[in-house]
Amino acid sequence: VQYAFAATESAAPYRVASADQLGADLAVRLRERAVVYDLQVRFYADAASTPIEDASVAWTSPWSTVGRLTLPPQDSASARGQRVTAFVETLAFDPWHALEDHRPLGNIMRARNVAYRVSTQTRQAAAEPRQLPSFD
Repeated sequence: VQYAFAATESAAPYRVASADQLGADLAVRLRERAVVYDLQVRFYADAASTPIEDASVAWTSPWSTVGRLTLPPQDSASARGQRVTAFVETLAFDPWHALEDHRPLGNIMRARNVAYRVSTQTRQAAAEPRQLPSFD
């Protein structure tokens, strides 16, 4: 399975030019309104059209929308926003923290596993939280 988030509205060109252009632009948009993405998946069909071990082949199976992610309006520069940002920066993303049936497949994902581990260790990321702290 391949996963993607697709914007539900066409985004205007970036309005912020900075080293953190994507994050800065998202912060501007979120101060104005909710930002919504469709969660899409593309399923394995067969070894020829959707090969798992050959990342150079573009999959041809169609995307299917299976959910929606809505980021509510918010101000990341506010005191609460700063607390949320600080907490998020301590977290680690790990696609291998899943059921065995959902483990990542393919050479590319196995190589990425090493990068995720090094990143987590270098940033001294916290263990996965059991509950979210209060940011208010």
